[in-house]
Amino acid sequence: MRFGRQTLGVARRGERLVFDTDSAVAQWSLRPDLTSRALRHLSPVAFWVPIVAVAGEPLIWADEAQDGNNLNVQYARSATEAIALGLVVSRVTKRFVHRARPCTGGAPGDVFVRPPSDTLTECPRGSAVRGYSSFFSEHTMALFAIASAATFQAQRQNAPNASMLAAATFGGATVFSIGRIYQQHHWLSDVLVGAAVGTASGFLAAQLTPAKPRDR
Repeated sequence: MRFGRQTLGVARRGERLVFDTDSAVAQWSLRPDLTSRALRHLSPVAFWVPIVAVAGEPLIWADEAQDGNNLNVQYARSATEAIALGLVVSRVTKRFVHRARPCTGGAPGDVFVRPPSDTLTECPRGSAVRGYSSFFSEHTMALFAIASAATFQAQRQNAPNASMLAAATFGGATVFSIGRIYQQHHWLSDVLVGAAVGTASGFLAAQLTPAKPRDR
């Protein structure tokens, strides 16, 4: 019993720490300084870039397969499979976890097991998102899935540009993920979990994709 109470106490403190951090970061993103205003103005780009990237990977896969570029096919296939794996995890999670987005005016701890009542405040019209599907960020997941799949494939192939590819893809994924916070669509923890799921999906997809030798 004592161990159970201690575990529960640790879990509650951890929960408070996560929610307090989410709230602090959300408040920071609303600062009136020039940089914050510029980031909020540019943040809608972070909504559309992942969508374009997700739609583009299967098309690249098909096009490169038609051209016979086996190495590029391997990269595009891994990225597509990584996105698919991440989406399965996300859809299952969102089926059971309904969390208020910052744009609803709700608190980070507004989490529901069942779909919330229609009387609860939704995000402003034109946000293009449902107000209670914050956890976790699919946009972030998709970008990190692509970055992870490409990086791990490059490492498997001993590609000379593997480090540069990792820096570019993970760096870009991080920048656009921060934009999701400034757009008030996600809390920090949503983005971090999305990044973790995407990275894991990319790693798994890279391992499942048959490796093809590099041209010498």
